[in-house]
Amino acid sequence: INARHTRRNGRDDHELGAALALPLDERWAFNASATASPSHRVLARQGGTLGLARSLDGGWVLGASLGRSLFGGNGSSTTGSSILRLSGERYVGAWRFALGLARSRLDGGQTENGWVAQIDHYVGERGRLGFVVARGRELENVPE
Repeated sequence: INARHTRRNGRDDHELGAALALPLDERWAFNASATASPSHRVLARQGGTLGLARSLDGGWVLGASLGRSLFGGNGSSTTGSSILRLSGERYVGAWRFALGLARSRLDGGQTENGWVAQIDHYVGERGRLGFVVARGRELENVPE
C-alpha cells in the first residue's frame, strides 16, 4: 500500500495505491498494481498494471507488463493511455543488470518509445547502490 503527493506545473495532487506480487510456481511470478487519485489534477484518476515475469537459468529474468491509466476531467486533453513494458534482467553475485523497453500510447493514437538501462549492486540484506540511464517519454495527461 502506498501514498504519494506530487506537484507539477504549480498543481498539487495526491494518489493512493496498492501492489501485489504473487509467485505462481518456481519460475513464474504475477504482479498487479492499482492507483487512484481523488483530486487527479495532474495524476491519472485511476490506473493499473498487470505483469508476468519468468526466471530462467543463469540468473536471467524476463518480464512483460501492460498498464492502463484513465484521466478525464480537470482539463485533460486525453481520456487515457496504455503502456507495454518488456524487460530483461541478469543477476550475477551481488550485481543486477537490467534493460527495459516501453511503448506508450495515448487514446487517439499518439505513441512514444523509451528504454531504461540499470546496474545495481546489492549491499547487505536491504541496501542497493545503482546507476540508471533512460531515454524516451511515457505519454500521459496534459492539462490544457
